[in-house]
Amino acid sequence: MNKRLSNLFSVTLVLAMLMSMLSVTQTAEAAPDLFANSSTTVFINEIHYDNTGTDTGESIEIAGPAGTDLTGWKIVLYNGSNGAVYDTDTLSGTIPNQQGGYGTVVLAYPSNGIQNGAPDGIALVNGTTLVQFLSYEGSFAGVGGEANGINSTDIGVSQAGSEAIGSSLQLTGSGTTYGDFTWTATSANTFSSPNTGQTFIGGGGDSAPSVSSTSPVNGATDIAIDASIDVTFSESVNVTGSWFDISCGTSGVHTATVSGGPTTFTLNPDSDFANSETCTTTIFATQVTDQDSNDPPDNMAADFVFSFDTVGVIVPVPLVINEVLADPDATNGDANGDGTVNTTQDEFVEIVNTDTTAYDISGWTLSDAVGLRHTFPSGTVIPASCSVVVFAGGTPTGWFGGSLVQASSTNQLGLNNGGDTIKLNNGTSDVKTYTYGSEGGDNQSLTRDPDVTGGEPLVKHSTATGSGGALHSPGTKIDGSQFAGCPLPVTKIHDVQGNGAASPLVGQTVVIDGIVVGDFQDGASGVNGDLNGFHVQEEDADADADPMTSEGIFIFDGSSPSVNIQIGDRVRVEGVVSEFNGLTEITSFSGVTVLSSGNPLPAASILSLPVATVDAFEAYEGMYVTFPQALVISEYFNFDRFNEIVLTSERHLTPTAEFEPGSPQQMQAVQDFLLDKITLDDGRTSQNSDPAIHPNGSAFDLTNLFRGGDTVSNVTGVMDYAFGLYRIQPTQGADYTSVNLRTASPEPVGGTLSVASFNVLNYFTTLDNGNCPYAGGCRGADNAGEFTRQRDKIIAALSIIDADVVGLLEIENHPGDVPTADLVSGLNDVMGAGTYAYIATGAVGSDAIRVAIIYKPATVTPVGSFAVLDSSVDVRFNDTKNRPTIAQTFMDNSNGGEFTVAVNHLKSKGSDCNDVSDPDLGDGAGNCNLTRKAAAEAMVDWLATDPTASGDPDFMIIGDLNSYDKEDPIDVLLAGGFTDLAYYFNGEDAYSYVFDGQTGYLDYALANASLLGQVTGATEWHINADEADLIDYDTSFKGPNQDAIYAPDAYRSSDHDPIIVGLQVAPTFPTTPILDDFNRANGGLGSNWRGAANAYRIAGNQVDVRRDGAIYWKDAFGVNQEVYVTLTAVDTAGLEQDLLLKVQGPYGPNWGDGVIEVYYDPATNTVAVWTFRHNTLSWHGYPAIPATFANGDQFGAQALATGDVVILKNGVEVGRVTLDPTDQAFFNTRGGHIGLWFINAGSAFFDDFGGGNIP
Repeated sequence: MNKRLSNLFSVTLVLAMLMSMLSVTQTAEAAPDLFANSSTTVFINEIHYDNTGTDTGESIEIAGPAGTDLTGWKIVLYNGSNGAVYDTDTLSGTIPNQQGGYGTVVLAYPSNGIQNGAPDGIALVNGTTLVQFLSYEGSFAGVGGEANGINSTDIGVSQAGSEAIGSSLQLTGSGTTYGDFTWTATSANTFSSPNTGQTFIGGGGDSAPSVSSTSPVNGATDIAIDASIDVTFSESVNVTGSWFDISCGTSGVHTATVSGGPTTFTLNPDSDFANSETCTTTIFATQVTDQDSNDPPDNMAADFVFSFDTVGVIVPVPLVINEVLADPDATNGDANGDGTVNTTQDEFVEIVNTDTTAYDISGWTLSDAVGLRHTFPSGTVIPASCSVVVFAGGTPTGWFGGSLVQASSTNQLGLNNGGDTIKLNNGTSDVKTYTYGSEGGDNQSLTRDPDVTGGEPLVKHSTATGSGGALHSPGTKIDGSQFAGCPLPVTKIHDVQGNGAASPLVGQTVVIDGIVVGDFQDGASGVNGDLNGFHVQEEDADADADPMTSEGIFIFDGSSPSVNIQIGDRVRVEGVVSEFNGLTEITSFSGVTVLSSGNPLPAASILSLPVATVDAFEAYEGMYVTFPQALVISEYFNFDRFNEIVLTSERHLTPTAEFEPGSPQQMQAVQDFLLDKITLDDGRTSQNSDPAIHPNGSAFDLTNLFRGGDTVSNVTGVMDYAFGLYRIQPTQGADYTSVNLRTASPEPVGGTLSVASFNVLNYFTTLDNGNCPYAGGCRGADNAGEFTRQRDKIIAALSIIDADVVGLLEIENHPGDVPTADLVSGLNDVMGAGTYAYIATGAVGSDAIRVAIIYKPATVTPVGSFAVLDSSVDVRFNDTKNRPTIAQTFMDNSNGGEFTVAVNHLKSKGSDCNDVSDPDLGDGAGNCNLTRKAAAEAMVDWLATDPTASGDPDFMIIGDLNSYDKEDPIDVLLAGGFTDLAYYFNGEDAYSYVFDGQTGYLDYALANASLLGQVTGATEWHINADEADLIDYDTSFKGPNQDAIYAPDAYRSSDHDPIIVGLQVAPTFPTTPILDDFNRANGGLGSNWRGAANAYRIAGNQVDVRRDGAIYWKDAFGVNQEVYVTLTAVDTAGLEQDLLLKVQGPYGPNWGDGVIEVYYDPATNTVAVWTFRHNTLSWHGYPAIPATFANGDQFGAQALATGDVVILKNGVEVGRVTLDPTDQAFFNTRGGHIGLWFINAGSAFFDDFGGGNIP
């Protein structure tokens, strides 16, 4: 061996023992006398530092006068390569009298504790005094310590590393000082006693006899129950009477037959000892005297006592030497499978464990008749019903039936072809042996037939049953099959997964080997979460070329994992392949073994959305993956309970918010969404886990929020499948970007008034504490604390919305309007007394919730009473499904203009309407589509009746219609003359609600044609749909830390976003007085008129149109003006019956200088707008608007500074046009005269002409 530096070790002080020695075989050399200190009487007497194989029994022996106190003495070892100290060990105790007043003490070292020379040195030191500095295999100067600068003395003999275990270098000769003796080469060691050929003389006066050694030694264990006891004295003695006593803990006192003497006596107990007991032997000093005549003393100085433990009950060793190959065939003998036939290295011994449990043989040895051939390393555990195979050498390559495979620690087995004995030793005794003869030299192995249970002698393998003529079968049975308990061969993970949805190996036991890429073990063991297992992936080099097979798999190891694995561990797992709700996993496993740690992970598979097929991620199930692209946070409904988020490459509209239900486009949109989503999970199975985890990997709290529409990139983790969804179980946080920022208030909508619709998410003042009076149950806060949280949020939102009229949805249907009054009270506390009031309706309908209206008395005033649409009004409106509609007319306090608001909450899609034959048709419209459609039809017809008897034509429908904007109920309302304001102002991507990761709106504001022109804007305030409900008021299921993720602000005050509409309410038309009622004598029009006044004549308090001609009122008006007239008799055959606005003329009104003409054509029942400007001298027309006027109808128009021209019939807008930019440039900033022009309408009559500046 060629060691340089040893490990630190502990030292054992061994008392002197006498042993018979082998003879010296090498020539003796005189001890050097440089710094050998030849005169010292305490000296280094024996050394062992090297032998064949692993160095064993390394020791240094010190000799000296008996009774020498070694306290303060030490042995210092020097490294000859640099001269430095590499170990120091102290001595203690006193030197015993072993011979002639001298004795020895031994310092024992662990294996490889003393370096192997060329050269190395040993210093003997007393205190700080160097006594000796010896070396072997050369000399050198010491560096440091007591031998610093001193040249060592080479003892002249050495050990080459081929010597047998148990040998040493020794001093021989006679004398009392170091210089009296000579060093001899290697011979059998005599540690703990004077060396062979060594005599100590001249030691002074007589010494008392003493016990120099015993067998068993003091403290010995596992002594056979029939063992005899040997006692060796320091000199020849006489023993008399009862000179010994043997007493045992179980078997009691033993008498014994004595033989031998006068130095060594053997005591053979008359009865056996018991197993597992301690026996103590006492030698009585008074009964032992020496035989020499140099007296005194004669007797031992004191009694000598030693003890030993007997062997326990011997348990049979369940091992069998099953197969032996001593003579590998020179052609077919590559037994170790390394590709090379080597008749030495291919020798092997196969040992089978016949027990039902694994058997540990760590530290055991395998020998033959010559000597030790192999030491089984630590961790050598033979599985039950499996084997270990020890090859002589080479690089054993192959499966070997899953058996343990080792190569000899001495690089040889040395099995004799002509016969040998194989011995398995447990460190104490040979527990199994097998001896073969010349039959071992026939180019094949010897084996038991049948395996394990076959008798001896072993048979030649080629003749054994089932061998098929094979020459050997290392690690397997004769026929090549596995021993029952050996582990299975390693199966590649892609072979376990297969290229389909389910594993082709379901139900089979497999062994897989790979790198841990996801640690989700139970409890604290799981670094990435707690899924009761972990994910293992094949190393990149072992992946196959099939893109459809996954290289990863989930290992389910339950709630109490036996091995705490770590990311980067290479593990081997044995278990049963199963499919758990679509997830391929290994469970019921036999065990997991960590083969190595800190390995690089396989490269993460780079994925992106959308995918080509819905099962595209199956090929990555269980694998380490990453999504570099920026993905949109689209769904977070399950974030509060399961910490799940749905990610997409873009935000998707609900299909029926974009396409007609059941259309090819709608069905394609459904498919597109399925291909463009992945769920980001949190690696935990618990509900409402604390803390909630933000996609960036940190705790989700009020300082670390996300919103729908925000993005994450580099989402990295393991691809999992659970609950019907592919999902990422993250192993690190993603890169988060806040894209969809909160806004502090809604976008401005213009106008002088605003109307809002707000779903207040089951606002109940009656707590849901088990005492609910409603059949449908109380659906709001469970306790006072929750109610306060809910109330604060809703009031915060409503106070910022600050609308003049608000329709409230999902409010408790309380007979006393208590919830509505409570909200109004809370708002007034915040905004000032009297800011809001409410329409007191009492309970409406039979549901636990209803709609309600609050308003600002300072800006609007209710006109008349509210009206209710329910089944009693129209059977099409099913009020057992829909909440009844409430309508209320309001007057704009600033100008007297009126409008009616109808607040709705139609049947939801959440539960079916099968009881009324209205099932989900699978077209995307969901449950109860026909029920909602019928309600919309009833609503259109009901509003046409002016249910509040307002006499005003302006109507707005608001509320939660539970229909997306391409569904039938909305089609009905559009066909009924209403305009969807969310779409009108915000386009296709408008939304107020997020469901299943897709946006759309269920919350509406729709204006009829009369009101549309008075709408100045509409917006959804995204305070709810984009927020995770973890921050809402509800504390159900939440822990204290989750409850704390709350603020009394507007965000997530509900699950629907409010919609807000701006209004510039027109006063009731006409807004100006009648200028001429023509209630006077028949004749001319009079002096107030200009133009072709003589073409018209008063007749019977009305005007008779006699011939063509434009007439103008004498006064001009401003940039916002109106004109109207009552058509008492319409000339149905007439060409034009016109209104004139903004008539220009520097010297008097003249349409040739500029005019806006609104003419009615009875032949087509249309009204058209034409303009004429002096700078173009041409007429310019705009598209006609359908309208029919009958006798007695009022025909009116307004020309506004905005460029709009509004046409009215009986005060109701029938349409409007917007002038083009060139006309607006001319007319918007100009006022002018108003008038009339009848062309070829001689049969027409008119009355009550009016107009002027619009207030």
